[in-house]
Amino acid sequence: MFSKIKDEDVRNSDIRLKLVFAGLAGKKDLIVNAIRGLDYLGEDAKKCKLEIIGPTRKEIEKSLGKDNYILEKLQNVISILGFVSRSVALNYLSKADFSIILRPDQRFANAGFPTKLVESMSVGVPVICNLTGDISQYVHDGKNGLIVLNCSPIEFSIVLKKAITLSEEEKKVMSINAKKYSEKYFYYHQWTKCIQEFMNNVNVRY
Repeated sequence: MFSKIKDEDVRNSDIRLKLVFAGLAGKKDLIVNAIRGLDYLGEDAKKCKLEIIGPTRKEIEKSLGKDNYILEKLQNVISILGFVSRSVALNYLSKADFSIILRPDQRFANAGFPTKLVESMSVGVPVICNLTGDISQYVHDGKNGLIVLNCSPIEFSIVLKKAITLSEEEKKVMSINAKKYSEKYFYYHQWTKCIQEFMNNVNVRY
């Protein structure tokens, strides 16, 4: 029989590591592995607060299967918000220390680029993620995010242990770096000159 993490253990919620996941409880976004990873932390899980945006509790329970007891065990650690408006989701995201992106190393994940990563970094929130596609070009471990070796629960828990030990100053620096990388690589203003030059060349040619 598992023991719940009690309310009194998490009263100082303002000092907990604030995590946000926004997406679906499907094969592309492995939020269930993040939940299992939290459970692996044992008592250290109370040092975290995970807010899940998108999927319902029922959907997550189904994806967790026999591990769905974790939701009750960590009921004071995990909040399932379900579907919310984009503005509300961005509000939750902007207040987080990290957002979570865990994806399997498979063709469908490697073929695309997660827009959630762009949204997170654009509001100065570093990402905890495993490397798929060309994410490694934009997320650097310990600088503007934290890299998980793979998308497994155990590897995620290892990175969470590292995240918990970060000082407020270290998290602040990572937040600043995430914002800077976003402005350098993802803001469309950075590419207007290149696009204009391309269009000028097209006009000259034709």
